[in-house]
Amino acid sequence: MNLDTDFLWSVFLKALAKLPVNFEIAIVALVVAIPLGLLAAIVCNNKVPVASQALKVFVSFIRSTPPILLILIIYYVKKSLDMQGVIKIDPIWYAIFIFSLIEIALLTEVFRSALLSIPATQLEAAESIGMTKLQGYRRIVIPQVLGVALPVLCSSITDLVKMTSLAFALTVVDIMAIAKIEGGFSLSFMEAYLAVSLIYLIVVFVLERIFKIFERFTKSYADK
Repeated sequence: MNLDTDFLWSVFLKALAKLPVNFEIAIVALVVAIPLGLLAAIVCNNKVPVASQALKVFVSFIRSTPPILLILIIYYVKKSLDMQGVIKIDPIWYAIFIFSLIEIALLTEVFRSALLSIPATQLEAAESIGMTKLQGYRRIVIPQVLGVALPVLCSSITDLVKMTSLAFALTVVDIMAIAKIEGGFSLSFMEAYLAVSLIYLIVVFVLERIFKIFERFTKSYADK
C-alpha cells in the first residue's frame, strides 16, 4: 500500500486549523466540570440527604455509559429540536454540554478520593480558631485536595482532549470532521486518519511534558 504523503500533509494542515475547536470544547468543559465536580465530591462526602444519593446515581449512570452512546442520545435530541424548529443552538454547545457531564462524573470521584486523604481534624482545627466551615474548605482543604488530585487531573485533561475527537458525531466541524470530509472526497481515508493521529500524538506529547513540569514545580513549592 502506497501512502499519498502530499495528501496526508494537506489534510494535516487543514485539520490543524480546526484544533482550536477541540481545545475550546475541552477548556470550557473543564471550567464547568472542575468546580462542579469538587462541589459534588464535598456533597457526597458529607452525605447531604437526597443530594448525595442523586449525585451517586448521576455519576454511576454517566460512568457506566459509553461516551459515544451519550453523544448519540444528545445528537438525536438536537436533531429533533432542530426539525421541530423549537430551538437552534450551535452544535459545539451540545458537545460542551455532554463533555462537561462526563468530566463532572469523573472528577467527582477523583475529588472524593482526594478529600478522603485529607484528615478531618484539619477542618475541625480551622473551625476551632474561628473559621467557618466554608472558609476552612476554601483556605485549607481545597488547596490540599487539588494538590493530591493533580496527577489524576492532568491525566483526565489529556483524556478529555482526545475524547473531543467524538464531537464530529454532533456535526461539530473539528479536526476529525475535516479528516472524514477530506477522506470522503478523495477516498484516501488512511492518509486522512493518519494526519489526525499525528496531530493528537503531538498534542498529547506536549500536554504530558507541560503537566510533568507543572507537577515538579508544585512538588518543589510544597516541599519548601
